[in-house]
Formats: sequence, structure tokens, C-alpha cells
Amino acid sequence: MNRYDLMRILLQKLTMVKGLQEAACVRSAAFSNYINPTGYREAVRALNLLQTNASVLQEARKKREQGIEEKRDKLLETYKYLSRSGVSLEQLDSLPIIHVAGTKGKGSTCAFCESVLRHWAKGSTEMTWKKRRGNDGMQAIRTGLYTSPHLVEVRERIQLNGKPISQELFAFHFWDVYNALMEKRDHEHDMPPYFKFLTVLAFNVFIKEGVDVAIIEVGIGGEYDCTNIISILGTTLGEIAWQKAGILKKGSAAFTSFGQDLTAMTMLEDRAKEKEVLLKVCPPLSSYSFNGHSLTKALNLRSKVQEVNASLALQLANEWICWAQNSDICDHNVPKYGISMAQPFEVNTYMFSGIKKCSWPGRLQILHLPNITAMSERLKLYGSDFPFTFFLDGAHTSESIQVCIDWFTDSTHSVDSCMKCQDSLKNGSGGNRIDHQGDTMRILLFNTTGDRNVEMLLSPLARSNLFHMALFSTNSPTSTVDPHSDLTNFSTYQDQQKMRCEEHLKVWMKYNKHIPGHVFACVFDALSHLEKLPSISLHKGNRFRKVHVLVSGSLHLVGSVMSILDPDLSSFHSSGESISQKSEPNIETSLKSTAAEYNTLR
Repeated sequence: MNRYDLMRILLQKLTMVKGLQEAACVRSAAFSNYINPTGYREAVRALNLLQTNASVLQEARKKREQGIEEKRDKLLETYKYLSRSGVSLEQLDSLPIIHVAGTKGKGSTCAFCESVLRHWAKGSTEMTWKKRRGNDGMQAIRTGLYTSPHLVEVRERIQLNGKPISQELFAFHFWDVYNALMEKRDHEHDMPPYFKFLTVLAFNVFIKEGVDVAIIEVGIGGEYDCTNIISILGTTLGEIAWQKAGILKKGSAAFTSFGQDLTAMTMLEDRAKEKEVLLKVCPPLSSYSFNGHSLTKALNLRSKVQEVNASLALQLANEWICWAQNSDICDHNVPKYGISMAQPFEVNTYMFSGIKKCSWPGRLQILHLPNITAMSERLKLYGSDFPFTFFLDGAHTSESIQVCIDWFTDSTHSVDSCMKCQDSLKNGSGGNRIDHQGDTMRILLFNTTGDRNVEMLLSPLARSNLFHMALFSTNSPTSTVDPHSDLTNFSTYQDQQKMRCEEHLKVWMKYNKHIPGHVFACVFDALSHLEKLPSISLHKGNRFRKVHVLVSGSLHLVGSVMSILDPDLSSFHSSGESISQKSEPNIETSLKSTAAEYNTLR
């Protein structure tokens, strides 16, 4: 039993055996913080202080533009901090890792892959593999997942077995790593910045908690991203790599999606040859089968992009399964490195369930307000005479914005149809006609961050003719800055965020002079504006019966909205609906409390 297991057992017994509290006091400072009720909040505060402030980021951008950025030094720094935290390269090498990089689809591909592995291990009768740590027999695997950004709480970024680690476990490992790094500083400012610290923390959690496979999403870039201490790969669009032992080795396999841009594909092939890696192109999802039928039809995924990412996830998961079982199934008659086609296969029930039941909030997610108690407490919207439905999607590229528009168009009409059908059943009428416009007010809540092209992202929404009003808010949840908040952002100035919202409004008015737009300093103010809607009449004097609000443009904006609507993500976790299926009118299922669905563009 290692010291982490011992500490956890001691903590559990503190409530029963008072004498053990004295024994706990002799533990490290990290453990003292761990048992402190404020341990998590103080951990978040300490983590927030590691954020790179706005002025430093501006200087870094100038250096990057001048070409004087020392990228490889950043990777070496990650090695340094990992070693100081107590994790050796040998330990890292022993951890099987699936590493996912690219401009779109990283997070959802990681979530698909983790879910497939977890569901496969939970029910597969073929579980006869030997764990790398020497334990034999029939055992369920333990998965680790590291993604970014978080929506409501930073602990969402680090998951074990498909669930964010608890506040207690986060605080325990945080203070263990934080104190170790503080003690070994070369100078006062020798601490990793926010994301790099979380990366070091994630590897500590996965190794010390004994996961069998870790799925890691690249932060920004690829080759010099701090997650890439596990291997030296590339920054090429859509590149997905699999490392059997955690460090990329000659002859190891990598996967990429089909349908890549020709230039990107050529670069991928060149990089594979340079690194002596076998690059496999994943087949279309339609080429897989399930119970003798096409997997595409069986899954009924929302978009083609989802199908691409699901195929990637299945190939990655299958590669790990073959390796874990010491199977020869994955050894095809292909070159040792270069490029080849990955082979489709028959998907079993457990892998199918992994795709079907995958959870990924904030992406094509629907929240019906009457089931969000936090909203009534904060904004008192229950006093209105019509329901609110929020459509949440953190689309932030031109491609994902278009997918978001298509989804919102289909989903808002489906919700209208189902509600009308319910009313019709109560009234004894037919009710098959879908009323797309009449009694539903549609509102856009939008923001973008960084250097993203505002007009490129907002103009498709402005030209869609879907909305009666647009709200533009900064990503700040409230007007006050709380250093203990998981959503506090020191990397940008508040006045700069507000100016960007003003820019959004100008673009909106360029395309919609007669459709009102409003700017708000924080999300709470924007949502509070919804209280005024019962008295607003915009559509030929009609009084609207319900409101549909699309929140998009930034995952950070979606997270701030969710922190007010549903701070515990309870509505999402309690939903029993499949998040992958297309929205289709269904009287029995479509009016459940929440619906959370995928957009695999991110």
C-alpha cells in the first residue's frame, strides 16, 4: 500500500476515530491542506495565481511574431517540473497513453475513446489481459482523461473512470504537487504557469491513482505543447497518435481521420516517415458494422464530423485493447512506417454503448429551464408565463459554427413540435404541424475570445434569420472577481473583453439593423435581461409563449452560463438520454429535463 492509499484511508476514519486526527497532523503540508475543508477553494486560488497575466501574454505574442520564441525550452521545462513533482520518466514510460492533437475534434474524440474503453472493459467477457503493473486476472480497467478547458470547475479537466475527480482528491494531489514544486524552486518565480501546472498535476494523478490508460488532449499546438512530454509528435491538423508505452517509438502506430486536406495529408505522411511512425488513415464510420448492420445507421450520430471522430476513437481504443490483450489482431501486413489504411471491424455491444452513452457537456447540449433550480434562485425567471430552453454549444471555428446553426435550427423546431404535440394530446387534437416561428422567441448569446475573426464566426449566425435578439457578453460570470473561483481569468483585461463585445454588436448590426442587440459586462447581467422578455413584443404584436436561447462562440462563455444555470452540472449527469442521437420529435423522450449532445468539431 502506497502513502496515497494510506492517507485516503486515514481521512475516511477521521470521522469515526478521533485519535487518528493526531496521527494525521504529522503528515505533510499537502495532507494538512487535503483534510482542510477549504482545501479545494484555496487550491483553486493558488492555481489562479499561476495564470499568465494579460501584460505578459501581450509580450509573449510580440516575441512569437518576431520569431524569438524558445519552444523547445518550454517542453524541457515540463520535464523539469514533472521530475520535481516526484514523477520519473520511467514512471511516465510505463503509462500507456493515447495522445490526441489537432485544430478540431480533440476533446470529443478523447471523450469517445475513453467511453469506449470504459464500457468495453465493464462488460467484455474477453477481459483476460495482464495489467502493466503486474496484476493478473479479470479486472476492469481504470481510465484517465485530461482535457481542456473546463466548464464550471477546474477538476473537470482531470477525470478517472469517466468522472471528474472529487474536490477532495483534486486538493490532495494539488497540494502534494504544489508544495513539492515550491520547495524545489531555483528562484521566486520558478513555478509552472496555469496549464503547464495542470498537465503536471494530471500525470501525477494518473500515475499515483494507478490508471491503466490515459487519454490526453493537446492544449495548443502539438510538438512543443507541454502535454507532449510523452512524445515528440507534430502540430499538423488532425493528427492523432497512439503510443503503446507512453513515448513514441519507431514502428509505433498513429491514426488520422479520412478526408484530410491534401496539403495536411502530405505533411502528415512526411512527418510519419521522418519519425519512422506508421500512420493509419481511419475508414468511414459506415464501413464498420454492428449486429450485421451499418454502424452509422445504428448510432444515428448528429453530424458527419461526429462520425469522423467516432471512427478515430474506435481505432484508438481497438489498438489499445489489442495491445492490452497481447493480441496479434492489430498486426497487419503493412510497412513499418509511412502511411496505410486502418481496417474497419465489427463493433461489439460494449464499444457501441461507449459511443452511444458518451457524456460531453457544453457541446450541443439542451437545458430546459424549469428543471434548473439554480436559475430560479439567481434570476427568478419562474415568474414568466413561458418556459426557457437553453441550447449550449461552444462552437469557435467557422466549421463548427455552421454545424451549430444546423443543430439549433433542427433542435429548436423539434422542441417546438414536441411541445405542440403534447399540448395537442392534452386537448385531444391532432397537432402534427410544426410552428417554426409564431410563438417562440429565439435569442443569441454570443462571445469570442483571443484573436478569432469576429465577422467570420458571427456573420453566419447574423445571416441565419433565426433570432429576434442578440446578447453579447464577456465570459465573466459576474461583475466581481473572486480569486477562489474556478472561472476567474487574469489573462485578459475586463475593458478589453467589453470592447470586443462592442465589436460583436457592430458586426451584428451590419447584417441586422432592425434586430436589437445588447452588450453586457458579465453573463449574470445578460441572463438577468431575460427577466424583461415577458413584456417584449417583437413579432407583429404577438406575445411569445416560450424562449429559446442559443449560447455559442466560446466554451468559456458556455461554462459561465452553466455556472449560473446548473453549477453542479446535476441536470447533465441526471439525464438518461443518449447524447449522440439526432433530434427527432418523440412524445415520450424529448421533453425530459435535459438533453446534452455532441459537437465533435472541438
